[in-house]
Amino acid sequence: METVITCTKARDWTKDGKTVPIYTIGFSDGQGGESFGKEIPVGTPMSECVIEDNGQYAKKVKWNKPNAGGGFKGGNRGGNESFALSYAKDIAIAYIEKGQTIAPEKITGWAETFYLWMETKKK
Repeated sequence: METVITCTKARDWTKDGKTVPIYTIGFSDGQGGESFGKEIPVGTPMSECVIEDNGQYAKKVKWNKPNAGGGFKGGNRGGNESFALSYAKDIAIAYIEKGQTIAPEKITGWAETFYLWMETKKK
């Protein structure tokens, strides 16, 4: 699997009074480019990056952070699947707090039940 092997700050770029750091990115397959404002950690799979041609300039590299934390930015917040699993986890925790053990299959069964119920309520 091809990965990011280097990420170094190359320079700052100022536009409209805002300064943005530009990072030079190198991949294990020899490709490279620049990331505007975002460091891409060494070891990041190349499959998580979008490389765009930028004419006469270095290619633009953007990181599609699949599991990044942080606040909601208008993207997909998760569907009923994540809610259903969270509710099922809450039930499992209640059982565990009472000293009982719960098989993972039981938790996923509850999640499936919640999910199916929530999907039927969509209009």
